Amino acid sequence: MLKSIMTSLALASSLLAIQAAAQTPPASTTPTTAPAAAMPMTPEQKTAYGAWPADRKAKFDALPAEQQTYFWTLTPTQQDAWFALSAQQQAQVYGMTPEQRTAAWTSIESQVAAAKAGTTATGPASGAAATGTAAEPAASDSTAPTDTPPPGKHKKK
Repeated sequence: MLKSIMTSLALASSLLAIQAAAQTPPASTTPTTAPAAAMPMTPEQKTAYGAWPADRKAKFDALPAEQQTYFWTLTPTQQDAWFALSAQQQAQVYGMTPEQRTAAWTSIESQVAAAKAGTTATGPASGAAATGTAAEPAASDSTAPTDTPPPGKHKKK
């Protein structure tokens, strides 16, 4: 299931990269001051964190403090999807403006929902759409030569 979600999120990664490239990058992505400390967790957040498997805790603990704080602003669905994103994708989402984040999360959530349902936005989760390789044509779209002559022509025997 996680592999399916991650595969579907490959498409989201492409979308995020396109959105990021279309925007003017910030003047500097290098912090000029020490990273901010994560805000202390609320009792509810501590309870949620305590229920996570060890690998999820490790991934969360490895996040920069700013991203840990941002994580707690996400909806439960977004929090689940956050862990399906790569560290690079997480940084891309975190670095977006609020408007860009809204658009990105809409796309990510729809892809996660489609992956859980076993479909993509355009149909069943199979072929190029499911693997995130949209450049590969579907079998029916192939332009490879075939043994069948065009209509009106007959094969020489």
